[in-house]
Amino acid sequence: MKTALSPRKKPKQERSRIKFDKILSHAKKMLVEEGVDYFTTDALAKATGMSIGSIYQYFPNKQAIFSELINEWRESVESKLLVILDEVQVSSIESIPMRNQVLWQMIDRFYSELITTPEQLKLHAELIKASEWSIQLKELEHKHNQFISEFFIRMMTDLGTTLDNNDLIDLANYMYEAQNSIESSCKQDFPAYKRRMEWHKKASYALLTDGCFSSTIE
Repeated sequence: MKTALSPRKKPKQERSRIKFDKILSHAKKMLVEEGVDYFTTDALAKATGMSIGSIYQYFPNKQAIFSELINEWRESVESKLLVILDEVQVSSIESIPMRNQVLWQMIDRFYSELITTPEQLKLHAELIKASEWSIQLKELEHKHNQFISEFFIRMMTDLGTTLDNNDLIDLANYMYEAQNSIESSCKQDFPAYKRRMEWHKKASYALLTDGCFSSTIE
């Protein structure tokens, strides 16, 4: 039997919205400070000052809370990526140096805007860990990975890549997995995360400019 992952009810009135947001806010704080291994709905109820019954009015289980947080994360990240595609003008690219400059701008924004604080780093790492415990939560992560792949394919296609979709998907998965690995290994050390992400950005740029494009701009 599948675990219910949707909230029991979406708040419509302001009072309910305040309670709903309070639950999620304290859930984030608990994941950041204590980690998913020690997360329980009993502890969450105590932290919010609400009864366990009040928690269950909105979320049937902790997996439903994780699902809501994962979807919130996905919507935030995916909206930022769409803005990047909309803002960067590739139609005006007239030379290889200009294309490479645009490519760097997109890679830099892609990585730099996703995680900007130590709390975001720890939260995302814990949500990835939570997703590994549930097939349904893993499906949410898979959907996000698909979106990242589609973003990457569109970005590279717009820039005039010579690679086919299979190669682009492999590259997107490689870059995404490397990013997640850095997040996981550095979740307690934000300065180390920032340093390694700078290296990863530069390595990704070097990889993508090495044989991924035609030697001429048509």
